[in-house]
Amino acid sequence: MKTPLIDHKFKDLTDVLRGAAASLAGFAGRTAARVLFLFFAGNFYGAVRLGELASVIAVIEILVMLGIFGFRRSLLEFLEGAKGKPERQYTLVLTAMTIVFAIGATLAGTLALLWDYIGLNMKTPLYPLFAFLIPFVAVMDVILTTTRFKRIVRHEVFARSLVEPWTLALTAVAFYFSGVRESGLLLAYSASLIAAFIYALYAFGRVYEWKKLFKSRVDFSLVKKMASFSGPTALVDAIGVAFRRADIIALSFFTPDAIVGIYYGVQNLATVIQKTRHVFDPILSPVLNQTLSQRGVKDAGQQLSQVCRWILTLLALQLAIMAFYAAPLLGLIGTGFAVGAMALIIILAAEALEGTLASAELPFVFKKPLLNLSLTATAFGIHLVGLTLLTPRFGMVGTASSFLLALFCLNGLRLIFIKKKFDISLLAWRYLKPIAAGTLAYLALYQAGKVIDLTAVYFVPAGIALGVGVYVAAFWLMGASQEDRDFVAYLKSRKKPKMAVDKDFDQV
Repeated sequence: MKTPLIDHKFKDLTDVLRGAAASLAGFAGRTAARVLFLFFAGNFYGAVRLGELASVIAVIEILVMLGIFGFRRSLLEFLEGAKGKPERQYTLVLTAMTIVFAIGATLAGTLALLWDYIGLNMKTPLYPLFAFLIPFVAVMDVILTTTRFKRIVRHEVFARSLVEPWTLALTAVAFYFSGVRESGLLLAYSASLIAAFIYALYAFGRVYEWKKLFKSRVDFSLVKKMASFSGPTALVDAIGVAFRRADIIALSFFTPDAIVGIYYGVQNLATVIQKTRHVFDPILSPVLNQTLSQRGVKDAGQQLSQVCRWILTLLALQLAIMAFYAAPLLGLIGTGFAVGAMALIIILAAEALEGTLASAELPFVFKKPLLNLSLTATAFGIHLVGLTLLTPRFGMVGTASSFLLALFCLNGLRLIFIKKKFDISLLAWRYLKPIAAGTLAYLALYQAGKVIDLTAVYFVPAGIALGVGVYVAAFWLMGASQEDRDFVAYLKSRKKPKMAVDKDFDQV
């Protein structure tokens, strides 16, 4: 008979899997939209226009993350602390919305004033529209975080993975054929964010009651407390976005717009691996936060280790296949994009490393936010030095190499300090199994490619099938761990596990 503690542990992991499955469904929709957008933008608008869009997105996303002020994750801690007090939770939500809107509006006004002086391929008369999207996108993130607190993931999935990317893709096509070609991509980007914001408003009304929110009041006595707690996380999140956008900004200074556009295509293809990890985030954050609060760091460490292995198992297969098909994949975006193949392989490796170990950040977010800031800032400093030294000399490959080096250092620091501060050991010999299976899958593709051109259109399905087949066979031959067998047995014993429902709010 299972003990209640083990039963609760497996239930949490079941919730994580269910949330990840919902996110994965949205990820498939997002990937399809991204493929359509990249193909159309690269082949019709061209690499130069795509590079201009990349520069705009780089600056906007960094400022949006500053505007969110860390509440995407830290708000969960405040809501958890107010469990059983619905009125207090509505006050927290309204206060967080007010804070992020004020910060976002300030950042937007500053950007609008300085836009023409930044010099990052963004000189367009439409700049006020882009700048003043910042406060609304920040509020949208707070809204979606409140739905995640209820362990309801579908609304964030729909907003981020369906509404936003499909609006971007379809409006980009519409603007092009309407003759709006100089600013078509920029307008499509704005339309996608506005559409996602409108859906977030609808989603909040489905989970909570707008009337109760408006009846509550902003608690100005909470502002200082929330700001001091969320401040380090806000900087960490902003640095995290800058980690991925500094590449574009560096290339904007040192290379032509066309190279920036090609690298943006490289980054977007690499998000296939990046987003695989992120499908676990919406539900893992609240589950882990509750585990830390209720059962301690030991159980939280076990959850993290299990989820990290699941993520690595998915990423190792994706990395093997995408590395083999790097040049053909980029060639689909447009003429000349295939020159970024080596940069793509390096970024794929970096994303696989980060995807596997990035969840180790969560205990720091909830318990040691200042330490988390220090680790992230250190790694970002390494990245900036790498960009300065490598980008002028090696272009895209140098930029990608700097990214890989910085993430290697960041995750090494996370592993050291999560052991030192929480006594959590994430790495285990079981991590070698997916790495070995992925290596064998790539080698099988490489050797088969010497006999048959697996990059030819008619043989691509066979190549993918070969890679997947070798990976699955190698994984199966190495056998499942006892921990995995116990969890599978738990799932079989509960064919229809019920999602835990938090009744602190009255649901509509």
